Amino acid sequence: MENNYLILIKNRLVEYLWPIITILLIVSVFSILFWIVIEKGEANSFSDIEYWVENLLPNLIADMIGILFTTFIIAGLFSFYNSKRETKMLYSMLGKDYEQKTKKMVRNFLYILSRNEEILTPKISDNELESLLNRYNSNVKKNLYYDELRDEITLWNINEYSLVFDEFTNYIPKIEKHYRFFYTSYKNIDALRLEKEQIEFEIRLLSLNPLPNSNEVQNLKNKAKKLEDEIRFKSSLLINYPIDKRLVECTILECLDGLLKYYEDENEKFNKKYSYIIPLDMKITFKEICTHTSSIKQHIKNNNEELVYKSIVEVSTRLSKLLRYF
Repeated sequence: MENNYLILIKNRLVEYLWPIITILLIVSVFSILFWIVIEKGEANSFSDIEYWVENLLPNLIADMIGILFTTFIIAGLFSFYNSKRETKMLYSMLGKDYEQKTKKMVRNFLYILSRNEEILTPKISDNELESLLNRYNSNVKKNLYYDELRDEITLWNINEYSLVFDEFTNYIPKIEKHYRFFYTSYKNIDALRLEKEQIEFEIRLLSLNPLPNSNEVQNLKNKAKKLEDEIRFKSSLLINYPIDKRLVECTILECLDGLLKYYEDENEKFNKKYSYIIPLDMKITFKEICTHTSSIKQHIKNNNEELVYKSIVEVSTRLSKLLRYF
């Protein structure tokens, strides 16, 4: 990856230096030829106005136009070739991570607008995402009713299953807190399992003794049985834990808050991983998506329908741009 980055820098330097080198070559060749003319006695010096007007100037203008025209064509072709080469090289470094990140960003955004759970599953293919975004780019008011957007979103039973691309839900504060409690409980159960396995290991060790202490072995077996019952009981409680309806009924502001935190976290991780490679325009687009997502939330708070629609289009067009980047 480091070698590819150095090649990108080298290509940029060559692209910028090429016109300068060409101009320097033209000036050098012209200076040498004029010096030869002076040596032959056809001109007195560089400031010989008569020679410039009668002989050199008409030919010089014609030659310079031809040289400049040719130079710009060559420089343009070189820049086009270099740009394609850089894009291909950039894709080889960012491609897979970039595509996964971008498509998940699009899916989470589209779900909040449409409330269609299939968008968060492979039932909606990656190839369909841009056409779904274009519905909001071209005629957002026709495809998205403001009052429906402001309605609460009822999520799936997050205790029983998770959709494939539902990243934004993990950043909604009340769900994040709920998951944290669940994970803590699972960790406590795992600690009990580890303790039980440790006791069973000790029982096996004692069984290797020709004269084992039967009381000690029995005490360990009783302890292991007690732990097994506790593990089974606590696990069944977690499995059968009823979902709190207030947990899965989220306001649009809560969902947008989760979406924004998800975008910011993803951008930070992506920028950290590819800090020396990401093009500036890509970084700016990621940042603008976060800014306009925040604007959607703020305009809904203020009940400014027109600005909500405008901000949705801003996010949608930038997500489309990222999908078409390579």
